[in-house]
Amino acid sequence: RRAMEACQRPKLAEKAFYQFSRGGSSVSGPTIRFAEELARCWGNIDYGIKELSQDDGKSEMQAYAWDMETNTISTQNFTNPHMREVGKNSVKLTSQRDIYENNANMGARRLRSRILAVLPSDFVEEAIEMCKRTLAGKSDVPLIDKVKKMVTGFAKYGVTREMIEKRLGHTIEAVSPDEFVEYVGIFNSLKDGMSKVAEWFDAP
Repeated sequence: RRAMEACQRPKLAEKAFYQFSRGGSSVSGPTIRFAEELARCWGNIDYGIKELSQDDGKSEMQAYAWDMETNTISTQNFTNPHMREVGKNSVKLTSQRDIYENNANMGARRLRSRILAVLPSDFVEEAIEMCKRTLAGKSDVPLIDKVKKMVTGFAKYGVTREMIEKRLGHTIEAVSPDEFVEYVGIFNSLKDGMSKVAEWFDAP
């Protein structure tokens, strides 16, 4: 009940999905913020990211989630190089702040998967559907107004209305609820640095 109520909040629904391009196809799913909210609503779950060691230009990390009521545990150990991709090149990170931020960013992606792994799949699917209905469903704000607000948000990343309409194959006035959900995911991906504009849109 708490989760379904949370998923009816527009602010949460707007941050619930990501979308990025991989190998010519589109990959989408729930965000870490969405997973953390489900964990809060489910209750009695301990989760986090640990740095186990740091040496030789890399960090040994662990992401974990533990449902303490059912004693279900999901962990993932991974090695994170102190590197950041800039264009087609990799830049070595030397400051502790940059290393910390890079570890936190890479760890969040694993943490999302670990949290979702200890939650019942039907519970997660129901919450996802509720967020989609909240995004595109009936509300005080008409869908076209939501779309126009989204277009304004895309402009911050150099994406014009014309670029969006070219990818859609029609005008923004004809955007369907499913298309709107998809583009919210793309916007979140750009905002979180998970993908680049060129992966989604052709330059004008």
